[in-house]
Amino acid sequence: CKMQKKTNVYEWIKTWLDTYVQDYKAPKTYKSYLNATMLMVRTHPELKTMYLDEMTELYAQNLLRDLAPTYSYSQLNVIRVVFNQAFDKAASNGLIRQSPIRRLEIPKNARKGNVLALTRVQEEAVIEAASHVYLGHVAIFLLETGLRRCELVNLKWSDFNQAREEIYVRKSKTAAGIRVVPLTHCALRILLVEPHTSDPYIFHNKAGNPVNFTNLHRLYERLRKKTGISGITNHIYRHTFATRAVEDNMEVKALSLILGHKDVAFTMQRYVQPDTDFLHEQMRAVEALRDKK
Repeated sequence: CKMQKKTNVYEWIKTWLDTYVQDYKAPKTYKSYLNATMLMVRTHPELKTMYLDEMTELYAQNLLRDLAPTYSYSQLNVIRVVFNQAFDKAASNGLIRQSPIRRLEIPKNARKGNVLALTRVQEEAVIEAASHVYLGHVAIFLLETGLRRCELVNLKWSDFNQAREEIYVRKSKTAAGIRVVPLTHCALRILLVEPHTSDPYIFHNKAGNPVNFTNLHRLYERLRKKTGISGITNHIYRHTFATRAVEDNMEVKALSLILGHKDVAFTMQRYVQPDTDFLHEQMRAVEALRDKK
């Protein structure tokens, strides 16, 4: 792609997206980079007139600082990636002598998303509602296994080992996500009654096609309506699985491996939020032990 020597920042980032991202990264990655670019331009319109060689690391860092009170850590991190990669490519294409972006930091006051687990009462309500809605067994399977939605939609019959009562996750978002997941009796029953068609994928919608992200989104919308729990999402099932596992005394290293994490600390910090009822139970248990002394 031929660019004029004097190119503004917005023009170049758009060109970088079209040339280096759109056909080489996952569609959701391209979309997140594009959304981050539009956010930058909407909040800092001078990027449409600022030339590439006028960009400084100080400007980029101040842009992140400006956005931190309003936008999440993850959104700011995508902007940081866009700055780093787009300017590296600008340098390698001879549009600037070298990238001015070296090490951008995410401000500490950036909002960090925190997905809370369902309480035990909420989980019971979801399981009850799931038994009465279309594809509800899929939600229960997610609660029983802790799978990511992308892992579930890619699950094939060849990944199911009935004799060992386990599934093998072959497609995941990380290398650590390639793993064996032992099945609870509930999860195993779901697979055993699932129609086994000639299609390699396990879960299907009414049309006979493999379950997709849209099906899963509509499923949790149905469960929200049925239960009145507005926070139900595909990812909250995973957090709930992790929280219940810790509450039921699963060894943390085992839980981390089942979830497909390489860092046990990450599992505990991000995925485990004990139910307050559980905390009360633990306090009563400690009190009972003291009384016996």
